[in-house]
Amino acid sequence: WIKNQSKPATVAPKESVPAQKNIVNQKKEKVPWKKIYEEGDAHWTESMQSSQLAQSFAQELLAKSKKSILEIGCGNGRDSILFALAGLKVTAIDIVPEAIEIAKQNAKDAGVEIDFQVGSAESLKFSDSSFDSVFSLSVLHSTNMNKSIPEIDRVLKKKGMMTLYVYSDVERIDGTKESFVTVNEFVNLMKKNNFSILDIYTHPEEEFDE
Repeated sequence: WIKNQSKPATVAPKESVPAQKNIVNQKKEKVPWKKIYEEGDAHWTESMQSSQLAQSFAQELLAKSKKSILEIGCGNGRDSILFALAGLKVTAIDIVPEAIEIAKQNAKDAGVEIDFQVGSAESLKFSDSSFDSVFSLSVLHSTNMNKSIPEIDRVLKKKGMMTLYVYSDVERIDGTKESFVTVNEFVNLMKKNNFSILDIYTHPEEEFDE
């Protein structure tokens, strides 16, 4: 996604999308991230191999001379470390203090400096237009995106770039299913918040599947 100077022409007129109406109708309970860490079930902290999405995004950011990035939901810091090794100025947040401590130690071991902070995507503690880019992997669908996406819009610079990986319909190994957000809801929410699509995929692709 890329943030426009102004809202895209494809966005519906304000009167058809009332300010008080949520585009994404999320009825689910929030993911208990802190409890997952406390119970030792945060399996994503085990590997330090950076994601393919982060690798591809880092290359694109460097090609477009972007300098700074915010990662939302950094986990053990694997992708934040990749961005730092690529030469970007990295700020990374996670809602779980234990995750931040793990990420700090991993960054120290990797010999890179990253500004890790405990924080929520729904209320970012940064000034307007603070970052050239934003990255978030497998996190934002578990937030109230009617709050988190506008917050990203606020802290991202004009013509800033963003890569997001969110869940839509999920079927777990045990056969249970859960729906987070439809593709249309997600696209409409992004357009409402000043973003245009550079690339999107709506089905698992082996290269990027997490």
